[in-house]
Amino acid sequence: MAQKLLILDDTTSIISPWKKSIQEKYDVTEAVGGFEAQTKLRSTEFALIIVNISLPRFNGVEAVSRIRSAKKDVPIIVLYDKKDSMYLRQTTDMGIQGAVELPVNVITLYAKIQQLIPEDTEPSTDDQTNTQITPGSQKKHRSVRGSGRASTMKSDTGGVDLQQKFYEGQSAMATGQIDAAIEVYSSMLGLTSIKREGWRRYVEEAMFQLGRCYALKKDWENSTEHYGKFVSRAPKHERVKEALLNVGINYENQNDLTKAINFYKKVISLAPMDSLTTKARKRIKKIKGE
Repeated sequence: MAQKLLILDDTTSIISPWKKSIQEKYDVTEAVGGFEAQTKLRSTEFALIIVNISLPRFNGVEAVSRIRSAKKDVPIIVLYDKKDSMYLRQTTDMGIQGAVELPVNVITLYAKIQQLIPEDTEPSTDDQTNTQITPGSQKKHRSVRGSGRASTMKSDTGGVDLQQKFYEGQSAMATGQIDAAIEVYSSMLGLTSIKREGWRRYVEEAMFQLGRCYALKKDWENSTEHYGKFVSRAPKHERVKEALLNVGINYENQNDLTKAINFYKKVISLAPMDSLTTKARKRIKKIKGE
């Protein structure tokens, strides 16, 4: 059953691509303002709440405050504009768990959501036996605007709408059509001459998602291969640490415990210390029987 999300945004506007993508995977309820959010929170339990704190028609900071007064533990992600950095600081003090800059990059938003409310399936694995992985520091995605650039995007990518392709892959995965998702993501990998970094990110993310897809099929070798391609192509991507953890899990599933431990140690060595660090430590202890 899909996890329930509450989104506080301008529901009168034409639905944006990121909302369409989120609604394909989660059970989404929308509200405008803190009062309406409180009402919905009294009748429904939500796994996560997304609040746009940069809308002119309601006070996003007050909305976050009202949510926190009603629900102390529910994870909150805020969407913010650079000009509203003061609002971001205020909501950070209220205990939000994540922030995504506007316009929304759906890849970044998905990564935040999955970190806070992980899927039931175990993360995939990634390997790099024949590919030298040199993890770098974390780097934020640049924002990608929606349909306004569709025609330009197609001209730079040989007629392929990368954003639409990525949504198709996400939708296929959300409905358990793993082979269909593999077909969609694989069709994106040949686009190596993309000029704009934001669009290259979709190709990089497709490599990561292929690692997940093959892991769901228990095809550890193919999963590892695609995670290796992902890390080699984007060594400073914010999901490198997750990919390395998944590589370790792949090796563990293949009973190659020495390599599994080596990759878990790579995860532990990377800043910041987070839930991925904790998972890697737990897996090493489990392997060693501690």
